[in-house]
Amino acid sequence: MASEIATTLEGLAPARPEVSPWMQPLHWFFRFARRKPLAFSGLMILVVAAGGAIFAPIVAPYGFEDTDFDARLQGLSRAHIFGTDNLGRDTFSRILYGTQISFGISFGAVLLAKTLATTMAVMSGYYGGWFDKLFQRIIDIWIALPLLIIVITLVGVLGSGPWTLIVVVGLANAPGAFLRCFW
Repeated sequence: MASEIATTLEGLAPARPEVSPWMQPLHWFFRFARRKPLAFSGLMILVVAAGGAIFAPIVAPYGFEDTDFDARLQGLSRAHIFGTDNLGRDTFSRILYGTQISFGISFGAVLLAKTLATTMAVMSGYYGGWFDKLFQRIIDIWIALPLLIIVITLVGVLGSGPWTLIVVVGLANAPGAFLRCFW
């Protein structure tokens, strides 16, 4: 009886058209856009920002430090899409070049955090026993401390700059990434 119902239902299901191997990435892309529209919108914003960061020297109408004192504090115009700041620098160009720095720092920090977390997880899993328990308690203490205080302390000790920011954010996020290795 159950097999008869199953065969009947299989006959009623609409047949899916076969997708050629060349069209599978495009098929996946459109299916993702249809099923998760908010995630797709976020992905498109990220792609546009990354494209602007990569092609900033080509896309930006001005250099990020070019000043024009006659065009100070202008609003939106054809010459300056987002206007200018108090020194006459084009805001759109500065945003594009700033996106390069933001992506570089975030990529470096995530790479450092994941590398440290993977190293800690491998060491903890390989040695096990009392070393694993001690290591887990150290990670628990690190996570229990307020993140802002740790970041301010590390910046105060290491100084300021983009490399310091990469190290500080990477070190601050490594224990959380370590715990996510086990979940």
